[in-house]
Amino acid sequence: MIRTSVVRKHFLLTTGLMLFVYILISVGQLTFFEDFYYHHKVNKLINNLSIFARHIERGDWNEEQLIEEYSVFLNENKSQVAILDTKGNYQFDNPFKLELQTQYNGVVDVPLYMFSDKAALKKAELHKGDKVTVKGLYQYEGNKVLFYPSQIRKEGGSAIGRRPEYKENSLVELTGVVHKIVSPSPDQWNMREGVLNFGITNTFPLNRNQMDRLQEGEVLVQKWREAWSDGENIVVMFPIKQENGVLKHIVFAVSSLAQIEESYDALKIYYLYIAIIALVLIPLISVFFSRTVSKPLLMLRESANKMARLDFSNVSTDYRNDEFGEVACSLNTLATKLDNTLQELQRSNQQLHSDIQQKERLEQLQKEFISNISHELKTPLSIVQSYAEGARDLVDQSNHDEYLSIIIDESDKMDRLIRQMTQLVKYDSDMFQLHIRTFSIKDLTERILDKFHILLKQRELNIQIKYWIQDRVKGDPEQIEHVIFNILSNSIRHAEPGSVIVIDMERTLENKLQVSVKNTGDHIPEEHLHRVWERFYQVEPGRSRESGGNSGLGLAIVKHLLDAHGSNYGIFNVQNGVIFSFTLELSDEKNQENVLNKTYD
Repeated sequence: MIRTSVVRKHFLLTTGLMLFVYILISVGQLTFFEDFYYHHKVNKLINNLSIFARHIERGDWNEEQLIEEYSVFLNENKSQVAILDTKGNYQFDNPFKLELQTQYNGVVDVPLYMFSDKAALKKAELHKGDKVTVKGLYQYEGNKVLFYPSQIRKEGGSAIGRRPEYKENSLVELTGVVHKIVSPSPDQWNMREGVLNFGITNTFPLNRNQMDRLQEGEVLVQKWREAWSDGENIVVMFPIKQENGVLKHIVFAVSSLAQIEESYDALKIYYLYIAIIALVLIPLISVFFSRTVSKPLLMLRESANKMARLDFSNVSTDYRNDEFGEVACSLNTLATKLDNTLQELQRSNQQLHSDIQQKERLEQLQKEFISNISHELKTPLSIVQSYAEGARDLVDQSNHDEYLSIIIDESDKMDRLIRQMTQLVKYDSDMFQLHIRTFSIKDLTERILDKFHILLKQRELNIQIKYWIQDRVKGDPEQIEHVIFNILSNSIRHAEPGSVIVIDMERTLENKLQVSVKNTGDHIPEEHLHRVWERFYQVEPGRSRESGGNSGLGLAIVKHLLDAHGSNYGIFNVQNGVIFSFTLELSDEKNQENVLNKTYD
C-alpha cells in the first residue's frame, strides 16, 4: 500500500477547497450579479419612491420641503424624478434652476443641475433681482426645450463655470434679471436632465392597460433603452390618488442601469486578473497553510517514534495553545511518567543485579573464608596438637615449659587470626559505620609507637617522625589506629635490623595530610604490588610465618578502612625500601603545640 504524506493530503485538500470556493464565488458573481444588482436597485428605488410619493400625496409640504425631499431622493437613488399628470405634463420637476427674466424671450429656465462648477455658483450668491449673463446652448430633449449653461457671469463679477466646449460663435448669450434661483449643493449627484425628458416622451401617452394598473395602485416598472446614448434605464411610475380614489398624479422616476453594465464588464476583467493571481497564490498559500497545520502533526509523529525507541527526553516542545498543544502536553506527561517508570525499573533491575552480585560475592567470600580459615588454622592446630601430645608423653620434664610456651604462642596466633577475620566480616557488612571527629594524628601515632617499644628493641630498629605543623585531621580515630598499627607492623616485620623507619606527615596540594611510612629492606616484586591488599595474600608465606608475620589480613583491613574514609593510599618501592602512604582530610582547628620532629628507639 502506497503511503501518502499528510502534508501532501492537506495541500491537495486545501488547494482544492480554495479553488472550489473561488470558482463558486466567481461563477455566482458573473452569473447572478447583474440580476441581483438590478432587483436590488429596483426594490430600493420603489421603496424610496413610495416614501417620496406618500409625502406628496398627503399634501403636508410646501415648496422648500418638496425641494428638500427631492434633493434627498436624488442623492440616495442617483435618479431623476418628476411629478406628472396622467397625460405626462410636468407638475413638478427638477427644482435646481435659474429662472431668467429676459427682455425679448420672456422667462427662460436655465437648469443648474448639470452646471460644472456648483461650488463657485454657490459662492457667487445669486439672488432675485441680480443682473446676470449666461452663455450656453438650447437643446430640445423629449417634449421640452432646455438651455444648458456653460458660463454664468454676475454683473460686476467674473465668469464662473468651465471653459466652453464649443466655439464661441455657436454659444447663445442671454442677459436678464434673476427671477428665481435654486442652486444644487456641490456634492449633489448630477445626471443629464434630458434623460428624464426622453423617458417621459417615450412612455406617454400611457395605454389603457397601464392606466388601469396605475388606477388600481400598482407600481409600474419597465426597462427603457435611450436611443441617444444607447444606455439602459429603469422607469418607475408610482400612482398618487385623490381622496375619492381617482388617479391624480404620477411620480415618474428614471434611473440609469449603465453603472450595472459597466460594473459587470469591469467585474469580468477583474475576475480574469484575479484568476491568474489565484492560480499563483492558492498553491503558495496552500503549501504554507499545509506546513503550518501539519507541522505539529509531524512533530507528534516524531515524538511517538522517539517514545517507540524508548527515548523519552524532550518528547515534544510544541507548546501551542490549541488541541495540538494539549496532545503534546499529554505526550510529555506520558513520556515523563514512562521515563520515570523505566528509570525506576532500571534502578530496581540494577539493584537486583547488584544484590545478586553481592550475594554471589558473599557466597564466594564465605567459601574463601572457610577455605582460608581452614588452611590458616590447620598449621597452628597441628602444632598445638603435636606439642600437646609431646607434653603428655614427655619423659624429660625439662622441656615441658618449652612445649607449653609453643602451644600458647600458636594459640595466640589463632586468636589474632580469628579477631582479624571477625573484623573483616564486620567491615563487609552494612552495619559498619565510621564515627568521624577531629583528632591529633601525632598523639595517636605516639600511643601506637609505645606498643612497639619492646619489638623495636628486639629488632634494633629506630623510628623517626616528621610532623606537619598542622596535625589535626578528620576521621574515626579508632579505625585509623588499626590502619597505622597494621602498616607499622608490616614495616617493622620486613625492615632490616639496625635501620630507621621514617614516618613523614606533610600537606598535599588538595589541602590534605599525607602520612607515609618508609622502611629499609627488600622490595616487593612489581607483580605483587597490586595484590598486597588482598586478604590472605602473602608475598612469601614461609618467610612471613618464620618472621612472626600474620596471615595476610592486615593490609586487607587497612584497605577497607581507608576506602571508608575516602583516602588516597598506595604502596611503592623506593631506593632500599618500601613506602606505605595514605591521606586524611585536614581540620580547621589549630594545634595546641608545635612539635616538628621526634625519634623513637
